[in-house]
Amino acid sequence: MIVCSYLHEGYLFKFRSRFGKELTRNIICIDYPQEFEVEQIRQYPRIGVDLDVEVALGNEKMLGKIRGISEKGCFLELNKMVSARIVCNFHSSK
Repeated sequence: MIVCSYLHEGYLFKFRSRFGKELTRNIICIDYPQEFEVEQIRQYPRIGVDLDVEVALGNEKMLGKIRGISEKGCFLELNKMVSARIVCNFHSSK
């Protein structure tokens, strides 16, 4: 018997299972669980979105997308790496 868990969109799924068979080296099949537990990890639920944004860091502007948003934050995907924590103020151009 093994205990498995995986994280998906802010929820932790946990279940018990058994080894099925080995497909190749380091890849195995497990039995489908009869039951599982779900635990919400996030303090605030996140809503999936797909919003185009332009972010200004000092004098530099870059394009990106907001992929998820919650009461206390968002998942911001930028077209290049930055080495700073970004605090966002949202302004709509529409």
